This record gives sequence, C-alpha cells and structure tokens, in this order.
Amino acid sequence: MKILKTVLVLAFCLLLSAYSQAAVIINEAMIDPNASSDTYGEWIELYNPENLAVDINQWIIRDIDTNYHQINNNGPLVIPAFGFLVLGRNADTGLNGGYNPDYIYSSFQLSNTADELILENTGAEEISRIDYTASWPLFSGQSIAYTGNGELNNPANWIATPQSPEYIFGQGDYGTPGYANTIPEPSAFIMWLIGLSGIFSFKRKR
Repeated sequence: MKILKTVLVLAFCLLLSAYSQAAVIINEAMIDPNASSDTYGEWIELYNPENLAVDINQWIIRDIDTNYHQINNNGPLVIPAFGFLVLGRNADTGLNGGYNPDYIYSSFQLSNTADELILENTGAEEISRIDYTASWPLFSGQSIAYTGNGELNNPANWIATPQSPEYIFGQGDYGTPGYANTIPEPSAFIMWLIGLSGIFSFKRKR
C-alpha cells in the first residue's frame, strides 16, 4: 500500500510539473488600438500549443522597465490545450473597442513604437517574450500576429492583421482576439510571379 501511495504521489507531482511548465506563447497583441484609447483597447492574446491545459494564475507580464502585473484571478486562469486566452485592459466592450477579455490586468501598458512584452511563470522563469521596435509591423488599429513559423521574437515572423472585412472585430479595429491568427494567402499576382519564375527556371535547366 505504501508503494502504491508513493507511486501515486510521484505521478501527481509529474502531472503538476507538466501542467505548470507547458509552453505558452504570446500570439497576438493590439498595441495601438484605433477604435478606442490605449487605456481601454490594448489586449494580449496567449496561445497554448500543447495538449495539456495550463493555469497562468500568478504568472507575470512585464517589460524591462517599470511595467509589471502579476495575474491574480482569485482562482485558476486556465488556457485549454491548443486554446487561446485574451488579457485586456478593460472589460467594457463599449469602451475597449469591442473585444471580450478573459482577464483584466493593470499597471501594464504597451508603447506604440517600441517595448518589451515578457511572460513569466510563478517561478519567474521567462516563458515567452517579444521585443518589438519600429522594424515590426506596427499600425494603428491593426493587431500584430505571429505567423506560427520561426523564432517568436523576430519581426519577420509577424504580420499586421490585414485591413480586410473578415478581420474586423467590435467597433472597427482589425484582429482576431481569442481565435487563431489568419495568415493571408499570397495574392494572384504573387502566385503568377512564382509560376513565371518556375517556368524560366525550368527552361534554363533544359
């Protein structure tokens, strides 16, 4: 019986460790809203790419200066397996541009031109981070969205959500808070150029 209890305790500890250490990434952010003020309209979307839920209660969002917020949900704040969670500055959809946050944070704001966005777990371990500057696709009213390919903290792997009707949310800004990022397909002209280059390449080989 003692051996069985020991095995169960070890299994529980391993499960708890996996639960707390699962990967979470910063997936999308509305840095400079146009439909509302920054005070109300900024939001951060997190994505859990693992098949295990992650509780981010007591985790920290911060930059390298004075912006700092420790999540306090008065209970678990769980990102489901392969799911999304939106952190926002205000819950009133009439003021925040029309998104629905899962959690409201304070004492943290995003600069419109250059800043750091760092996510740490309860052990102060850095889980996800972006350091955006003017080289990133920063446009008023458009969220920045990770393409899902390559290094996270690299502007080449992020896009501004396209100004297309299907990406409008709430009161007119562009983004997909709480949903998968939509990466636009290449235009017909780009596809034509790719096809043309392939034809010339084939002719040269012959």
